[in-house]
Amino acid sequence: MKKQLIHIFSILLLLISFVCAPAYAAAPAKKKSKQQIQREKLAQKKAKEREKAQKKKAKDKAKAQAKKDREKAKREKAKERANDKAFNQPIHYLSLWAGGGYSGMVDSYKPWSYTMHNYLNTTEMDKYAGATGTMENKFIGGGGGKLGLGWEMHYKRFMMGVGPEFRVLTSIDNMSFSDPFNTDHASVATWGKDYGAPFMFQHYNLPAMRETQTVAQVTLPILFGANFDKVYFLAGAKIGYSVVGYWKQRASLNTSVTVPMAVDDWTDLLSRNQVTSELAEHPLYQGEGKGMHSWGLDAVLTAEIGLNLNDFFSDEWNSLNEEKTHPWRFRVGAFVDYGLPILRAVGNDVGKPLAAADASSFKTVSLHESSAASSRVSSLLVGVKFTALFQINKPKMPNPMLLFLVSDTTVNDMMGKGIAGATVEIRDMQNPKRKPRLRKMDRDGKLGMRMEKGRYDMIGRAPGYLPSDYAGDTLHFVHQEDRNLAHLRLIPEPKLVVFVHNRETEQLVGGAMLAFTSDQDIQNNRSVITPAGEPGVANLHYGDTYNLMITAPEYFPDSMPVTKLTDTLHIMMRPIHRVRHTLILRHMYFATDKSDILPGSEEDLIKLYNFLSENPRIRVLITGHTDNEGRDDYNQRLSENRAASVKAEMVRRGIDPNRMETNGKGESEPIDTNDTPEGRQNNRRVQVTVLNEMDAEEDIF
Repeated sequence: MKKQLIHIFSILLLLISFVCAPAYAAAPAKKKSKQQIQREKLAQKKAKEREKAQKKKAKDKAKAQAKKDREKAKREKAKERANDKAFNQPIHYLSLWAGGGYSGMVDSYKPWSYTMHNYLNTTEMDKYAGATGTMENKFIGGGGGKLGLGWEMHYKRFMMGVGPEFRVLTSIDNMSFSDPFNTDHASVATWGKDYGAPFMFQHYNLPAMRETQTVAQVTLPILFGANFDKVYFLAGAKIGYSVVGYWKQRASLNTSVTVPMAVDDWTDLLSRNQVTSELAEHPLYQGEGKGMHSWGLDAVLTAEIGLNLNDFFSDEWNSLNEEKTHPWRFRVGAFVDYGLPILRAVGNDVGKPLAAADASSFKTVSLHESSAASSRVSSLLVGVKFTALFQINKPKMPNPMLLFLVSDTTVNDMMGKGIAGATVEIRDMQNPKRKPRLRKMDRDGKLGMRMEKGRYDMIGRAPGYLPSDYAGDTLHFVHQEDRNLAHLRLIPEPKLVVFVHNRETEQLVGGAMLAFTSDQDIQNNRSVITPAGEPGVANLHYGDTYNLMITAPEYFPDSMPVTKLTDTLHIMMRPIHRVRHTLILRHMYFATDKSDILPGSEEDLIKLYNFLSENPRIRVLITGHTDNEGRDDYNQRLSENRAASVKAEMVRRGIDPNRMETNGKGESEPIDTNDTPEGRQNNRRVQVTVLNEMDAEEDIF
């Protein structure tokens, strides 16, 4: 029973695990999915931030590059301007201009007062006596214009111009009155004398009045300024004379008659009771309403700023225009002319009241002549001006532009960056006596300059490069068209790297002399001393071949041919060791049965010479030896003569003869057997023995 219960309990546990397992398994999976979504969102956010940062970086880089390009274009344009002969010589123009805008005769007007009633002051009527009104003026201005013809000169940025100009100025003034201009004048009838009062009053009512001034002047402007490609400005002064002055007034005049003794006004007097819109049409108006007067001299300050229109025209139009013998230039600008306060209206009514009236007439004068005007007036003209410039002189056409590019032969980009600091020597082949010109390239290895048309020979040079004519490859250039390109490609100087090692230790030998002897030209010879612990580097002439001689203190010299000038060589030098105090020269070769030294002995001769040169205090004994072939006396003489030949060769090379002694041993002191050719060869030798070993260097041989 107990076992059965345990078995049932186990089955129940197994069922529970099967039922609950999916739930427990799903929960972690669901939690992991949320975390994964969060990670993906975070990754997407970071990706967007990176993309945004990259776009900003690219945008900033593009802006910086655009700024750099603009500055470069500006520098190139400045260089081109500096070399442009047309820009550097004066150009003369016939200028025609016309302009218009706002104008006026600026004045400071004094308030003018007038008597409103001018009848007999009686006791009965004194309530009207002494009443006055004032006139106020409002300056409005008008329209004006000018037209001129003159001369203008441009030199580089500077401009100046002068020429007669005709100006027309109009100015409008509105005059208003504090009270209607109501000046009353009375006539006294006979029967009215009994009353001591006038019989009839004439009323003049002038609500407002407008006066228009028109002034024509002839001026002479003198202008100075500057021209900046698209923008220009001018400033100066004008002296003028007013040739015509015309004025005209417009007003509405209202008149009426009053009879104090009558019940009603006398309205049937049409000549005295009338309203008109024009002064001249009123029967009681006795003034002119218009007229002429003179203004005299004028002095004007002027300024102008505007645009050169040619820069806004099409390239095709500008090209056709420049091809003409006398091209045109056009410009438009805003101007202001302001006169000094020296103008004064001069006429027949100067200083009179602006308006005057009596019982039978009304009269006005010009505002600028009246007592209400100031004594001096300033002219004003502000507006827009159009100018056409007809080029008179045709400047000498600038020489065509010649562009230089000095580049490396290893660079394939033809128009890329050149060699900084390169120079070009230019020879005029049409004028050989002319001194060659030397021009230095800019930091990009380029240069633009204007040169006369012709035939030129050009040689390019640069530090670390062979001249372009190293093998007769001078650039023969025919310069005829603008912006020709002279491209010179230089070959880098060949660099031969030589490592000099000790044959026994393989360490680098310092102070070794590398002497390169050219097979073509002695001027191409080079010599280099190797630094301590470093190889020697030699710049050799391209296309040449050399013989290299390597010498170093305490080492046997060596030599070898050099054909690959950009190679790397490793040379193993054999050190000279002490062999007691005797040096055996085993490679001394003499003519058969003679003491003449053969060329194959050069290596041992150099060895002996270097030893004596490097040890100037020692003395040596040079001993000759032979094999056993021949008679003893013959071999003795032959050995002595051969030792003497070696001494003579050292003396010829500069060694003091007093430092050397000679003798011969014949066949008496063999060092090898005489039974074999090799042994006899070893016995035929020259030995050098140091006589004062204590004065020698640390190692004798």
